[in-house]
Amino acid sequence: MKSKTILASILTICAAFSVYAQEENLIKHGDFENLPPANEAKLKQFRAKGIEINHDSAVLVPGWYSKKDKAPVITLINAKNADDAKSGQHALKVEAGSAHMYTETVSPGTYELSFFCKGKGRIYINTYLYGKANKHLGNANTGFAVVPSATWKKYTKTIKIGFDKENVQKVRLAFVFVNAAVTLDDISLIPVKQPKVGK
Repeated sequence: MKSKTILASILTICAAFSVYAQEENLIKHGDFENLPPANEAKLKQFRAKGIEINHDSAVLVPGWYSKKDKAPVITLINAKNADDAKSGQHALKVEAGSAHMYTETVSPGTYELSFFCKGKGRIYINTYLYGKANKHLGNANTGFAVVPSATWKKYTKTIKIGFDKENVQKVRLAFVFVNAAVTLDDISLIPVKQPKVGK
């Protein structure tokens, strides 16, 4: 009897770890470590738009920026000092008067978005909404806004995205930088499991 109780306890612990392991970060390379090699063709496209970028990040892709402002400068930092990155050897620095950077697409749903940041300016988290055949259906505000502090701080919020319009099939998160000089690290987007509604 005692061995059955021990076995049941072990199985319960294993099941808990299994559920935890399934909660995968949907932002690939959100820690900016071990990024794939830079795509020189993409770098040329960015530079042709005036965007200074030293690596086409697999995490955030530069979008539009205000022509009134100086084009954004996006730098993958190779940490030399302990405070250059929150963890590991790399972080991403963004200097922009007004610019969007966006993620790969995800499905509409409820997610926990978190990231570490330091610097100055403002960051708003918006969305780009897409329907069939990747038709752009519009943009929406998540209500997640950050005024970074001078030192590393973690920002976290549960956001519901993709429900602002009908027929939304895919969503991109857009980090909107306003008068910002910020460094980002450890970006995470984890699906939040919704409780099943009882019969």
